[in-house]
Amino acid sequence: MLLLSRKSGESVRIGDAVVTVRRMRGRRVWLGVEAPQSVKILRTELENPRGDDERISDDAPPRSCDRPCAVN
Repeated sequence: MLLLSRKSGESVRIGDAVVTVRRMRGRRVWLGVEAPQSVKILRTELENPRGDDERISDDAPPRSCDRPCAVN
């Protein structure tokens, strides 16, 4: 993972997309993203609602446990 620090108004280019820090207030940061319409932009918590690193496919069977389970 590459970590960058940016001030308000500064940008970083990722491929064809430009991400700009629009505003900062306390612990919140507002980002502006300029990208072609063909680029899918999705917050990761919406992409993977369980919050783990495992991607969920539409055809994956649901997990269930009768007792506390370890998540791989």
